Amino acid sequence: MEMLQNKKVSIIIPTYRRPDTLCRTIDSIINSTYKNVEIIVVDDNNPGDEGRKLTEKVMEPLVEKYSCIHYIKHPQNRNGSAARNTGIKNSTGEYIMFLDDDDEFLPEKIECQVRFMEEHDDSWGACYTRYIDKSGDKQVSICCETKSGKLLEYELARNLFIHAGSNLMVRRAVVIEIGGFDESFRRNQDVEFLVRILKKRS
Repeated sequence: MEMLQNKKVSIIIPTYRRPDTLCRTIDSIINSTYKNVEIIVVDDNNPGDEGRKLTEKVMEPLVEKYSCIHYIKHPQNRNGSAARNTGIKNSTGEYIMFLDDDDEFLPEKIECQVRFMEEHDDSWGACYTRYIDKSGDKQVSICCETKSGKLLEYELARNLFIHAGSNLMVRRAVVIEIGGFDESFRRNQDVEFLVRILKKRS
């Protein structure tokens, strides 16, 4: 475990009009078993909007309390792809993860993914976890995906339920190699991002 903790993980949280769930999202990282993290929150609300004001109110005490949290405010709303790219540009971790502002990590998630990546060579560009889909306190579904290896065909057929939103860990070198997210995509940007990863590493 001590050797694993030498690997810094950057966790990028784009946020837009969800100040009510953001604190819970960040707390799930803080309470993780893996501690060598930097949390980059990219505020994509427009300045002066109620969403920006409320997000600033949530973030101010967290930034003051935790040195691992970096809070970046966009000068105007630019979309989720741009917010993730801003996070990537300001990250320093050897591994990069993304977490939506209404999702949360289970305590051992980061540790498990770092361990997996460290046990595999650089030809493995990314790994993923299962996830639980909830609506309020009600469990809607559980992702039981276990595929590995050459997965491009599965993803293009939309038969692969792993995406960049909250369950993917990617080697920094791979994220840089593919140039991050395509900011022209306002929907399905996580699918497009993963397709380019799989083209490089499948």
